[in-house]
Amino acid sequence: MINVFYWLAVFVSGAFLVLALVLFVMQWTIYSRVEATMCKLWEQRGTN
Repeated sequence: MINVFYWLAVFVSGAFLVLALVLFVMQWTIYSRVEATMCKLWEQRGTN
């Protein structure tokens, strides 16, 4: 019975780890796209 709970805990922990990694990649992607857009806007404002 303890073996079942152990593997359940391992599965849940692994799922949280995968979810955290996915959210980190999504957050980094959004951040980099916003940063690139802001850099382009700053360059346009500087030349006008």
